[in-house]
Amino acid sequence: MKPFEYLEGITDADYAFKAYGKNLNELFVNSAMALNSAMVKSESVGETVVKEIVLENDVVEKLLFEFLEEIIFLKDAESLMMNSVKVEISGTYKLKAVFYGEELNLDKHEVVTDVKSVTYHHYKVEKVNDHWEATFVVDV
Repeated sequence: MKPFEYLEGITDADYAFKAYGKNLNELFVNSAMALNSAMVKSESVGETVVKEIVLENDVVEKLLFEFLEEIIFLKDAESLMMNSVKVEISGTYKLKAVFYGEELNLDKHEVVTDVKSVTYHHYKVEKVNDHWEATFVVDV
């Protein structure tokens, strides 16, 4: 199973993704990397900054939405570009994530586009047989 894919035909001006994971931790990592792929080529980003976040929500759909919005916030507020992320979800959706990246450097990083937000357009998180899937659109 691939980690994520771009979805064609859902929106003309924005990016749409479907992310997959054998469990919620993997789904959240792959969703983060899908979002990140719309912002920057991660291979151009080093891992000199480590940023930890903790989120909690009793609804998994809302938790993923807040998690993706936090990535956009870190880009906007701290100019943090991500190379990778580790996610651990415990209990009734308590998330601890550690981002690895570095501060934006336009001379070094291959910026793709400026993502402004995650939308609820076609937004869905569901368990399908033995894996999880998330569909989301980001506004650029």
